[in-house]
Amino acid sequence: MLFRSANASGGQGLKINSLAGAITGGSEAAVGGAISVNRIAANRTASLTDTDISGFASNSLKSGVDQRINAIAVAGSVGSNAGAGSSTTNILSGTEEASISGGSVSGGSLSVTSNIGDRTLWSLAGAIAGAGEVAVGIANANNIITSTREAAISHTTLTLSQALDVKSGGSATIRTAAVGAGAAGNVALGGSVAVNVISGTENATLDGVTLTGATSVTVDVSRGEANIQTLAGNVQGAGTGAGATAIAVSTVNQQRNALINNSSLSLGSTNSGIRVNALTSGTIKTLALSGAGAGTGAAVLSSTTNNIDAVTHAKDRKSTRLNSVTRRISYA
Repeated sequence: MLFRSANASGGQGLKINSLAGAITGGSEAAVGGAISVNRIAANRTASLTDTDISGFASNSLKSGVDQRINAIAVAGSVGSNAGAGSSTTNILSGTEEASISGGSVSGGSLSVTSNIGDRTLWSLAGAIAGAGEVAVGIANANNIITSTREAAISHTTLTLSQALDVKSGGSATIRTAAVGAGAAGNVALGGSVAVNVISGTENATLDGVTLTGATSVTVDVSRGEANIQTLAGNVQGAGTGAGATAIAVSTVNQQRNALINNSSLSLGSTNSGIRVNALTSGTIKTLALSGAGAGTGAAVLSSTTNNIDAVTHAKDRKSTRLNSVTRRISYA
């Protein structure tokens, strides 16, 4: 069978732009709310199963695409008594898989990759309330990115004259702000909450593979990083009493594995060796600010909670290597 490529990475990507807004006013009471809920859940697969392929100069299986959500939810309210609330919830999820299972492949170079495409969330939740007596405002932003990326060759016989590359990885980025402000003649209360989660597993694997003749072998999970930048801010002012709360919670939970397992790798007489590499990079930048002023009493609370939990493995186990000039296993 002649074969050149299987590509599940084409197209312009997946994107949602969302705006929810509410403005209310009343002589006695005014209440306004804006809610934006957005989700992209996409699974992409490029795979070969029990297939015999030969006669190509270069061959590739690719999986992945950019995914992005831009969301704004803003509410404003003015009255003798006023309440404003906004909430935005955004989710990016799905699986990217490029794999060969069983069969045989012979030819030039072979690339199996699921490291194409990044996932990005951008969101803003805002609430403003003004009242002669009592003003209450809540702004809430929730953002979740989950992903599974797999690049794998298993129980396959490979005869190659050029490079073998198996690569996985990609970036996950969150930019978010939850902000609120209020003013009242008597009492003003407000809260801003931002919750962000990035969680994923990314694997590049050779398992039970018999390889002959390649110039190099690269099993790599290093592309991209997990990055969160978030702001929670709230300011309240009133003639008698005021209270403001700003809370930001961010979590990165990432696992990356580059593995050669139970494989026989016999490279050509001229080769640059075997490289197994896994790299994890995660960053959280967060800011929570609150302020309140009143004629009688005022109270504020600002809180940030941040967690990065990373598991990174680069392994070569139970494998036989012949004619390999260099062998490098690295992780960070």
